[in-house]
Amino acid sequence: MNPDLPPMMQGLLCVDDPFEVARQAAADGVDGGLVPWRALSDTAEAAIVLAPDMPLGRAMAALPAVMVGMQNALGSLGPSEVGIQFGWDGTLWVNDARCGGFRATASGRDPALAPDWLIIGWSLPLVPPPGLEGGTTPDHTTLYAEGVTLAPVDIVGAWGRHSMFWLGDLDDKQGRAALAREWQGLCKGLGEDSFVGVDENFGRLDKRGDQTVLTPLTSLLED
Repeated sequence: MNPDLPPMMQGLLCVDDPFEVARQAAADGVDGGLVPWRALSDTAEAAIVLAPDMPLGRAMAALPAVMVGMQNALGSLGPSEVGIQFGWDGTLWVNDARCGGFRATASGRDPALAPDWLIIGWSLPLVPPPGLEGGTTPDHTTLYAEGVTLAPVDIVGAWGRHSMFWLGDLDDKQGRAALAREWQGLCKGLGEDSFVGVDENFGRLDKRGDQTVLTPLTSLLED
């Protein structure tokens, strides 16, 4: 079964790590919109190839866009009482426990230049890994343990559809403002301790003494 993705996305069921499959496909020149994915015995994983037409610093807003897309997807398909949040660093939180998360890489690192490609991937634990009973690590959880018993193919499809809504408006001022409002309402830890907010490109702002320190989203990019 293929995930029900929007027309601008193409699903690709794979055996290897979808993040690495997406990276290699992008390096080989594949068009944006490829969504490699796989379902393991205990984990669902997917990634998306993006081809931004804006500087990397602005294009990194795609990360919070697809994170909000995941919250929207799980919120629409899962039990209404399940609380879905995420950390600025890409961690997904379900009912105040860590539950997988997101990662990103790009063809370059210069925030002022448009990258050839940008890859964002995610991994969500469905059940505890073999040999690890539920409750052993109370600060970590799985989707099924929290009542979100969805098939991986359905998660991928819903994530793609909801993410497309937010990704489509990243070059629009009002669209980015709407994403910022949605994202800030779901970001765990925002407004607590030193974490006082984000800038227009979702860079983290921390208050340290008399100074406000910016950590850009590009700092999360993997090699």
